[in-house]
Amino acid sequence: MSEVHSRQTKTPPDLKWLLNERAALFGAREVSAAHMALLLTKLGKAEERFERLNASVEAAKQQMSTVDSRLAALDRTLGLMYSEVSPAALGMVNAWQGKYGKRGGLRDFLVRTLQKSYPNPVSMTLLTDSVAVEFGIPLSTRAQRMRQQLSIRGQLRHLKEQGKVKSLRSSNDGFPGMWLWVADQLPSLSELAQRSAALRTTDT
Repeated sequence: MSEVHSRQTKTPPDLKWLLNERAALFGAREVSAAHMALLLTKLGKAEERFERLNASVEAAKQQMSTVDSRLAALDRTLGLMYSEVSPAALGMVNAWQGKYGKRGGLRDFLVRTLQKSYPNPVSMTLLTDSVAVEFGIPLSTRAQRMRQQLSIRGQLRHLKEQGKVKSLRSSNDGFPGMWLWVADQLPSLSELAQRSAALRTTDT
């Protein structure tokens, strides 16, 4: 009886092949699904970056339009009052000083942005694009973006030295890529214990 039962329950070769083939195909499908999910995530991030860059472009266009209107008005005024003088007699003056409005404008904006995002960190890319939109700074070239990031990193470094922000990870260029506001956080239990011990040491 046991030999008959064993022969009856043995998996036929063709069924075994079919099951193995299906298992292999299902595994390949899972790999493809995971890859597609990764690509969709990257696509979402790319679309968000595109929207930020597009906003920066629109802000730059608006700034250029405003400047062009003011230039045209000044040229007309010069033409009426001093027709013998070329409007471009002085060439170009670097007007980037004070581009953040009042003194400390960039620092104040970074602080507000990080505070609003807390407890979530903010990437350097988002900070750079946000500053460009807020102050109407064009970032049409890589050099412009790098100069802007240098200014932002300088302010963040000072804030970090003051214990108000911290960096969470490094970006591909070796600089911190994510920044988090920490000044409003309550001290941890270990920090409180350390402070208490320090106070006791001072009292003695």
